[in-house]
Amino acid sequence: MKKIIILLFLLAIAINYQTFLNGMDQPNNASDEIGDYKLFKAIQKIQDIIEESIEKNRIDAISGREAWEINPVVRQTKKGLLLNIIVKDSMPTNLSTPWGVVSLIGIFYPHTLFKPVTEELLRRLKIELLKDGANEWGVHLQTYKVLAVDDVELPVPQEQKHVEKYRESEKVKSAWKQLEERYKREKLSSHS
Repeated sequence: MKKIIILLFLLAIAINYQTFLNGMDQPNNASDEIGDYKLFKAIQKIQDIIEESIEKNRIDAISGREAWEINPVVRQTKKGLLLNIIVKDSMPTNLSTPWGVVSLIGIFYPHTLFKPVTEELLRRLKIELLKDGANEWGVHLQTYKVLAVDDVELPVPQEQKHVEKYRESEKVKSAWKQLEERYKREKLSSHS
């Protein structure tokens, strides 16, 4: 009987250890935010702020939401949002998110008109500077942790520095599409 109990105990340890190892192979499974609707809505709010400011300032531009899809193979975060601003043009270029990169500005001309858009956006965000310097293409960027949008607190962002730990592209696109559909349904029902 004592041997059976010891064998069961060792088996339980082995199963727990294998579960732990399996979890290591699946990045971000414990804190996977690709289904986080609150964070998704914060992205939509940031895009709304930019679009409203573009319209108010009569800037000839197409929003990132209209021009680009989510890019899941670039700049995924472990959690939260990182805002990237091109310093020279004072232009909010994109957000790094758990889903990948979300473009904020689509097609535009000239770049220098974006200063009031950026000022309006920064007034409505609670941010903390993370990086200030040139990116891999030599563009001077400031990267900010987005801690809140219009006083709605968000998770403290964490960068995902290892591309091999990015979430699977198809899963990300599928989750994003489901969140978009939910958002559109809610927006339609609120206008009815």
